[in-house]
Amino acid sequence: MSAQELSGTDDDLWGGVPREQRLAWLRVASRHWPSFPGSILGGYTSNALAGGSVVRREPLIRVARNAYDAGFSPVEYGLLRELITGRVPDHLVISRDPRAEYADRFFEIDARQWRDWLRAVRAGELPATALERFLHPETHRSTKDALPADVSPEEFARVWTEFLEKTPATAGDRTRWAYVVQAPGEVGRPTGASCTLPEALERLRTEPGSRLWRRIEGEWSVAPNPLPRAERADWGALDRDLREEWYRAISMCPPSRMSTIARMGGVDGAPDEWRMLARRAHALGFTPRDYKQLALGVSVLRDGSASSVPAPYDIEFWVAFPAEAAATDTPDEAVRAVLHRHP
Repeated sequence: MSAQELSGTDDDLWGGVPREQRLAWLRVASRHWPSFPGSILGGYTSNALAGGSVVRREPLIRVARNAYDAGFSPVEYGLLRELITGRVPDHLVISRDPRAEYADRFFEIDARQWRDWLRAVRAGELPATALERFLHPETHRSTKDALPADVSPEEFARVWTEFLEKTPATAGDRTRWAYVVQAPGEVGRPTGASCTLPEALERLRTEPGSRLWRRIEGEWSVAPNPLPRAERADWGALDRDLREEWYRAISMCPPSRMSTIARMGGVDGAPDEWRMLARRAHALGFTPRDYKQLALGVSVLRDGSASSVPAPYDIEFWVAFPAEAAATDTPDEAVRAVLHRHP
């Protein structure tokens, strides 16, 4: 298959996919070919994409157009494909590579069938939890990370209230507690205004992915969850060696303040935030080395009083960093180049 094998203009092939998104779409699609392309074509395509070339590959463009038309972004589609590798049922597969050794990794889906998953993730549900509920709706049980389908508002409030009464953190006087609900995706200690327990529980029930915090005498602590816990996020398709590399890279600039405790747990004890960050970054084309270079570059700029620079773990903001790093001499120059794209 040559780079010029297709007929028609590039716009004909790509349909409504914007030109500025095509390279990102190809990079994501090239990680999930519909069938094994062979080592020569696969390697050539990967190298061309890494160099910034928008190559003409009919299977990859077909995948990209399908996902784009279904409403996905490259990041969202890449994350979905990382999560479903090796576990997607046949009725949700258009085709698989006919060779048994490749069938679990090389297959094609119709992204339109996965819109319910996309809606749940955009509403704040954890991607892995949303997938579990999407694939097994008959066995799904409600958690704090998903909108409860089998618990009434009254029952939800009763379970939480009774549980909190039985589990004081330090002092037992619950009337002295203040509560705040942390929005999905926020890390660190909460910054929102405190509210009453009924108000907090209603927000917790209706905002998938949110967390309840409480404090007494000015000190916040995470409230335990009495409802069934969501299955822990895993490392997805990352092999053991790559997990180790990502674990070491993220430990340089972790997405939470629990870095010391997280390091003590080793790669198998890495927090869900670390695992999901590695998977998101990997889906965007980052390597562990890229992330370490990004953390170094951001650190250099912040040392120069550029405190408004986004954190490295805001990985979607830094999607252009690997390409900029390859074209510049130092990590901080690559960081400045990405920031220049976002005035």
